[in-house]
Amino acid sequence: MVAFDPTKPFSLEEEEATASPGFDPTKPFSLEEEATASPVFDPTKPFSTESTTQESTTQEIAEGIASGLIAIPQGIAELGTGLTDLVFDTNYTQDVTDFADGVRAMAGIDPEGAAGEIAEVVTQFVIPGLGAAGAVSKLGRLKNASRLAKTAAQAGAAGITDAVVATDGITTLGDFFGGGVTQTTDTVGLEGREAAAAKIGNKLRVGLEAAGATAAVDPILRALGFGGRMASKVATPITAPAARIAKAATTSISSGVQKIADESPLVDGFLASFRFRGNLPQDLAEAQSKIRGEVDAELGQVSRTILQLESGINDALKNSENILTNGSPLSREEALNRLYGYLTKDDGFVKAAEEAGLPPLKMLPKEMQSAARKARVQVDRLSKQIKASDYLTRDTENLTLRELDAMEAIDKNIGSYLRRRYKIFEDKSYANLNNPVFAQRRLETIDYFTANPKAALNIAEELGSPIASRVEAGRDTISRQDAEALTDDFLNRYSGRTLKKMGTKGSQEVALNRLRTGLFKSRQASNPVLRRLLGEIKDPIEALTTTVADMSEFVAIDKYYKYINDNLVDEAAGNFISKNSFDQLSETARLDYVPLEEGFGSLQGTVYAKRNVYKDLVMQTRGNTNDVGNVMRAAYSGFLKGKGITQYGATVLSPITQIRNFTSSSLFALAQGNVGAGANIFDSIGTVWNNIYRKPDKENYFRNLQRLGVVGNQSQLKEIDKLIREGYGLTAGAVDDTVGVPLNERRTGSYVSTLANGNTGMFIRSINSKARDFYQGGDDVWKVYNFEFEKNKILSALGSEAQVIEATGKSSDEYAADIVKNTVPNYERVPRVIKELRKLPVGNFIAFPAEILRTSANTLKQALDELANPNKKIQEIGMRRLTGFVTTTMVVPTTIQKMALDLTGTTQEQIDAVRETGPSWVQESILLPTSTKKNEDGETVITGYVNYSYTNPYSYLNRPARAILNAVNKGEDLGSDTSAIATDAVLSAMTAMFEPFASESILTERVLDATIRGGISQTGAKVYRKEIDTPGDIAYKSMAHISGSFVPGAAKLFGDIKAQKKETQEPGIELGRLARAFAQDTKDPAGNERQIAGEIFRALSGITETEVKPDESLLFKGFEYDKNIQSSSQIFNSAVSTRGTLSDENAIETFINANEARYRVMNDMYRFIQNMRQNMTEQEVRRALKKNGVTELNALMRGEFVPFMPSSSIRRTVRENGNELPMSRLFEIKEQFQNRKLGEPETPQPEPVTQETIPSAPVAEPIQSATPQAGATASIVPPNTQAQSAPVQPRDPSLLGGNPIDALKNLQIVRRLQGQ
Repeated sequence: MVAFDPTKPFSLEEEEATASPGFDPTKPFSLEEEATASPVFDPTKPFSTESTTQESTTQEIAEGIASGLIAIPQGIAELGTGLTDLVFDTNYTQDVTDFADGVRAMAGIDPEGAAGEIAEVVTQFVIPGLGAAGAVSKLGRLKNASRLAKTAAQAGAAGITDAVVATDGITTLGDFFGGGVTQTTDTVGLEGREAAAAKIGNKLRVGLEAAGATAAVDPILRALGFGGRMASKVATPITAPAARIAKAATTSISSGVQKIADESPLVDGFLASFRFRGNLPQDLAEAQSKIRGEVDAELGQVSRTILQLESGINDALKNSENILTNGSPLSREEALNRLYGYLTKDDGFVKAAEEAGLPPLKMLPKEMQSAARKARVQVDRLSKQIKASDYLTRDTENLTLRELDAMEAIDKNIGSYLRRRYKIFEDKSYANLNNPVFAQRRLETIDYFTANPKAALNIAEELGSPIASRVEAGRDTISRQDAEALTDDFLNRYSGRTLKKMGTKGSQEVALNRLRTGLFKSRQASNPVLRRLLGEIKDPIEALTTTVADMSEFVAIDKYYKYINDNLVDEAAGNFISKNSFDQLSETARLDYVPLEEGFGSLQGTVYAKRNVYKDLVMQTRGNTNDVGNVMRAAYSGFLKGKGITQYGATVLSPITQIRNFTSSSLFALAQGNVGAGANIFDSIGTVWNNIYRKPDKENYFRNLQRLGVVGNQSQLKEIDKLIREGYGLTAGAVDDTVGVPLNERRTGSYVSTLANGNTGMFIRSINSKARDFYQGGDDVWKVYNFEFEKNKILSALGSEAQVIEATGKSSDEYAADIVKNTVPNYERVPRVIKELRKLPVGNFIAFPAEILRTSANTLKQALDELANPNKKIQEIGMRRLTGFVTTTMVVPTTIQKMALDLTGTTQEQIDAVRETGPSWVQESILLPTSTKKNEDGETVITGYVNYSYTNPYSYLNRPARAILNAVNKGEDLGSDTSAIATDAVLSAMTAMFEPFASESILTERVLDATIRGGISQTGAKVYRKEIDTPGDIAYKSMAHISGSFVPGAAKLFGDIKAQKKETQEPGIELGRLARAFAQDTKDPAGNERQIAGEIFRALSGITETEVKPDESLLFKGFEYDKNIQSSSQIFNSAVSTRGTLSDENAIETFINANEARYRVMNDMYRFIQNMRQNMTEQEVRRALKKNGVTELNALMRGEFVPFMPSSSIRRTVRENGNELPMSRLFEIKEQFQNRKLGEPETPQPEPVTQETIPSAPVAEPIQSATPQAGATASIVPPNTQAQSAPVQPRDPSLLGGNPIDALKNLQIVRRLQGQ
């Protein structure tokens, strides 16, 4: 199946794109064989030719890298043995050489061709040499050295390194030119000391060349940079005036559109839905986008602290003898309990510290004390920020009792506040009277309420229990019966038994950024007795994370609402007004405003927002409706979470996609012209690496980037997160718990809890966490790089930080951050309407193409703004940006393809033919030929390619344009008229543009395969055989097929779930590509040979080669062609088989339509054959078509059209129904059709058919058959039943559709409408 949308650069791992459906050639219409199998041909028959396929370019590169990796230790060993041979006159060096060559031979490593040799040289010399040069440049003693000294040191390091790793037999430039100081000594025939001296001398010559090359790098780069700057300076005076004109024009258009929007709320609402800010003012949207970064920055700090705590615990356990004050040995549990006691100031812990005469901190092992203090300081700092928050300080005179309680609680809890976890949420078996621990704690709570009526009254009031009135009436007493009932009410509140009563009916609008004001309120659940009853889990690590997350969110959201209060309330735009201003409005004007209530922090109850702005400040929760509605919503929500999980497995958990995510993101830098001096990619990698592993280096720098919103917002990852976390949407009951225990800490049950917290669960979580960090990191690296580059560009242009602030009104950090956020995909900038589309069953990663459109437009706008700037240096930045964008989106793809064509000795026509005859998902792609062979005529043909569009994030921009070009070329080849070509071009472009948003998601596709499509995947593979499989087998195989979508990409390298394995036709695990390469049988069921070096290279590079199988393409195209030929004949046969009266006009009309359809089918097949001739000989094409029994083979090969004529059986049927065909006129029309050549332009539209006129050149809309692909099959069986009603009436030929399948469908619709 086509599991992934290839329009996405971080496209998911291609799932066996080279596999093709296998059919028994003797049964051309059978789909009984699974589509991943290849047709089995007898090699003794003339159709099969002995393959002379060369190794693919990717295989050559893989072998080159492997050989280079072997050569490094070989070179080092040869140096050691060479010195030994030199001293003792031995021949150990030759033994080392022979051993290394033996390893290569055993592994089948023999890099040939330019690609393999270049990869070997880069691996053996370039990477080690540059690495050594880079390491030397960072030495402290060279920091203040001159440039010449640094260059000399770097050249020396590179020369020594390459001399050491050089192996015997290496060729130098001196050898190439046949002279010079670096020409090596021939060692053939030399032995012992003489051979050793020659080989060591050759190593030194290699090192000399390496040193010279390294020294030349900097001058060359500077020359290139100077040339680029000069070119920019020359071009800027030309482009700057044009940019100013373009900017003025776009400003005028924008103003006009805005004026229309201001006058039309409908237009304004439509435009707002496609802006990331919606209806919010730009500055407010920017403030809102920083909330996530503020929280991430605090979480990053606490995560580093937690790692230090974990490290401290481990160190303490290594020295655990008599480490505690009471002399007992330390255990991990005890260390965590003490940490929990310290962080929460637990009564027992504090009492123990007092008894020991120690400060609480000293009760911890010394290895933990520093990190524990950091944790406590961070939580207390956040507590103080909350106490000083706008929510609690803006109107101190009118604070409610609840707010005063919050401030009192903050003061009271500073130094001890921490969120808590409870067993009642994680273990369903905990709250059970058969559990002796729970039963005992329940009795203790009843006793507690009986002894403390006031506490009981507070809890009863919080719960809204009728017991409150009885306690109040009794004042200082409470009956044991009421205490028991109150205890059970308290438990039921959290055990889940009455959870369904929470929330409200119907949907509900709540603040999008909700300030949770109940965070610090005085909570009775903080009472030790009640915490024990709920089963408090003393896990300081998770509690610390939850606490910091909640508190930092409060602080960030409060800053956001403070910004509104300080800057936007009662300002000119009138988006927000105070209550006083609202009271002064007329009744009509008041209708335009909505009060900001619960959740809006310092705004609630005092500020009103414009209705359209209000819509972007709230979100719609999904309320409870009825049992059926809730079940349906829950089911669909589960499906959407499954959609997210499948996408997560195919991206984050796929090594191949991880690599692509990093490499393709580099083009975001190139598109901004950020190449060369200006930033260091290795520094960016180091910064992100340190963050992933929570190292303290550059911690503050990275936290600043988080607060600026530069990092931590990978669009695909965030989209998946939303799907998995929310599904269909938040429920109305997802609100703060009134007693203060967080509802979102509920877990699924004891088994899941045990698994998650056990060693296995911790291991899985660790892997998942790192995979997620690396996926986000692959995006962050280039954002950090771009940030530094943009910052350095503006500082270089304006001179200083002060001048940047004066010119832009922002700091250089803020200026650079804004550019990165606007020109590199960022999930926080995705419009809400696009985010909502993720809740549809279709679409894979829809946020990404939307972001490509936004950032591309912003890149051009930024470039125009810079070019229009009067500052010459800013203009140069704009020219550089514009050049980078044009180069990335237009020049690079075609240049790389041209290089690949030149390297493989193939032509543009050949690769275009491969694309056009390939599967549908490559039709608008840039393909790079990677493997070739010589055919029977000795010509080079393509046998493998790499889809460059998978690694180019901007390929989505090119797809509509390529779709138009493809449609035009195809129309010209088919001889279509201009109107048909134009129509097809527009439709193709629209399809290419909207396909990412409307294509089936990974999970949806599998579900439809097993249901709607009746057990046949889109590639034609059988999920099950509904004709013979039992219902149980069908269900079993369907579940296996759907389950396969949940297999992570990493696991698929080793094995995948198949609904029907080729060997057994039963569900099972089939070896993945990497595992197959190491298996005894390296050929998969599709006939693809898997090689170790190639598969390892694929896993580590993200580059996958697709094999070209022209014979199979012809097989499937031939199958489709025969089906369509039959369908075209049925246009006439079905129409004239009517039992009513058949007029000559209707017979002639349907005869013309049938032949037009037949012409389009044959024309399309002829074009396909013409493409196949690019990579097959004439004989190979003919043999393949003949073997597959293609109709009218000779005519097709000659480009001749063979018209349809009614068979004798059809003529007999017509006569039996009391009608007669006008055969003489049909023969005349046939003669006119017979003169048409395939591929010729269409003739003009004929006159309407009447009794007196017969068109001389009949035409209709051209058929556009489905693009041939593996397993493509006709989707409709030609009608077999005869019409039995009124005669056929004339119909508009345009209703026949654009391809034979649609034509037949539409024809049937017309007939039904006419009562036939």
